[in-house]
Amino acid sequence: MRRECGIYYFCYSHNRPTGGQKETYKHVDILNASGYQAFAVHTAKGFRLTWFENRTKTVHFDEFRRIFNQEQDYIVLPEDLGSKILNFPGKKVIFNKGIYNGFVSFGDKKPPVYPYHHPEVICVLTVSDHNSEHLRFAYPNLDVIRVYPGIDSDLFAYKPLREKRQCITYVPKSLPALLSLYHTLQSRAEAGINKLKEYDWILLHDRSEQDVATILRDSLIFIFLSVEEGLPQTVLEAMSCGCLVAGYGSGPLRECLPPGFQFEHGDLIGIAKYIEAITDSFPHRVKDWEALAVAGYKKALYYSPERQRASVLEAWDRILRRR
Repeated sequence: MRRECGIYYFCYSHNRPTGGQKETYKHVDILNASGYQAFAVHTAKGFRLTWFENRTKTVHFDEFRRIFNQEQDYIVLPEDLGSKILNFPGKKVIFNKGIYNGFVSFGDKKPPVYPYHHPEVICVLTVSDHNSEHLRFAYPNLDVIRVYPGIDSDLFAYKPLREKRQCITYVPKSLPALLSLYHTLQSRAEAGINKLKEYDWILLHDRSEQDVATILRDSLIFIFLSVEEGLPQTVLEAMSCGCLVAGYGSGPLRECLPPGFQFEHGDLIGIAKYIEAITDSFPHRVKDWEALAVAGYKKALYYSPERQRASVLEAWDRILRRR
């Protein structure tokens, strides 16, 4: 059965680093290594993702249209294509990596047909229990299958807190909250209340996977204030590297963050006090925080490449059994 059909994952043709794009390539790799015929489909000729190391099989969209067999092949499409999902031929699987992007793609008017209701859409893949629950509620007649991301703990290797640099890392999401936190801490530093003048703040944006891993291994603290991710891979990568994380305990973050890393939504004062307590203790009393860093590391290990592989293969076995 595996060799009878082709599985094609649509992938955007840009090299801006996103976890969703990397997950698409990983699924294709897993399927090919397990005897399936799978490809990442790009609309730009000769294009492939280069911001992380890969040898993923790719095909140009013109070639895809020529070889795609509507009777037996499958096209996997990202949620943020919205109603454009139905422009693609044949049997479709929606890979919904974030419910908010998926719903926003429809705009503020109900589309003529929700793709999730169309008979050509076989099922939806999703990346967290939180997202799965919402998709089942919104589309009760559609099969929703949860898959897992896989974090490379050799690349995103654990580094003890005592070996970290005076470095705080963040991503450019939820900027109003992030900048409010930053300026609050800097103002208190100017008043002589904390040690934040001594710390570098590093933005993770448009960097290669290798660069991100190097920065996270050195970082003492990682801040993530977005609540709209399907399951934020950078948070898992930061915990794998031994960072102390600050995030909101809501949505998928409840699933992947240890309680000590979770804050009530909007509690910027609580997060600021947490960051001040860590930086005040570094480096001489940083061992007081090591148990929390280890808890984050162990949580990240749960999202292993082996778990990812098993979940992807189980998903496709379930899809193909319907034939």
